[in-house]
Amino acid sequence: MSPRALTPRLLSLGVAAALIAALAGCGSDTVTTEDRPARGIEVSVRIGPKGVQVSPRNFGAGLANFTVANLTDYPATLSIEGPTPISGDTIQPGGSANLQGDFQPGIYSAIAVGGAGLEEYVFNVGPPRGSSNQELLLP
Repeated sequence: MSPRALTPRLLSLGVAAALIAALAGCGSDTVTTEDRPARGIEVSVRIGPKGVQVSPRNFGAGLANFTVANLTDYPATLSIEGPTPISGDTIQPGGSANLQGDFQPGIYSAIAVGGAGLEEYVFNVGPPRGSSNQELLLP
């Protein structure tokens, strides 16, 4: 091919490359990202012969996963009363269950129904926990 035949082709390739580069630069310069919610907290609940115990006793508002163990000799049902009430199914003696809730700040009572003389347990949910944006390896 002659050099003159290559010049229009190179010119059209150059123009096409310039158009692609210009189009790639179009768009918004602002990037908006929303904070991820706080990572869920694990809360242990023990239903024992004398009543209910919750650990930790105080935690921040947000998603909480409750693992409930029934350490009594009779079936029991855990009920959490407060600004965000939740209730679970009956837990057989020696069994366990999981409850999950998105808790708002406030005072809560954990109550086990199914046995005589079980004391309720009062715990506190404080201000919302911070975002988990800076935590690696979270889903």
